[in-house]
Amino acid sequence: MLFIEHRWLYNDVGPVPIEPYKVPFGQAVIRRPGTDITIVAVSQMVRESLRAAEALAEEGIDCEVLDPRCAAPLDREAIADSVAKTGRLVVADLGHPHGGLAAEICAVVAETVPQALKAPVRRVTFPDAPIPASPVLEEAYYPDVPHIVAAVRQVMGLGAGR
Repeated sequence: MLFIEHRWLYNDVGPVPIEPYKVPFGQAVIRRPGTDITIVAVSQMVRESLRAAEALAEEGIDCEVLDPRCAAPLDREAIADSVAKTGRLVVADLGHPHGGLAAEICAVVAETVPQALKAPVRRVTFPDAPIPASPVLEEAYYPDVPHIVAAVRQVMGLGAGR
């Protein structure tokens, strides 16, 4: 097994059960239920997607945030079920747009529930450019809440802004 975690998650604080527990391997979890659009978010983008969903809720857009938790095996059924329910998909991943997990998640939807889509899918990923080392450039490079909000608005047919 290989575990990959984003360094920006190291300072996150949250509830931890006192009793020992297991996380089901290859089983996604819905972090926020919703009815209008599915956001499948990976790693640090789960946190950003939850923040974006809260901002979008104030506009009347009900986002479901699904966290796959595992890239292989990928919970294809959970992704397909969520998209079948909402009819729309945004994938948020801190990877490149080509050949990464975001592309694989889009392929899962295209292969399993294409008829459910009410609009084209959108990926919120790194730009197709080398990752910068400068903190100022990193801030411009990394996708965040405004990028996710803009993608959701576009898929919902509201343009990039309101």
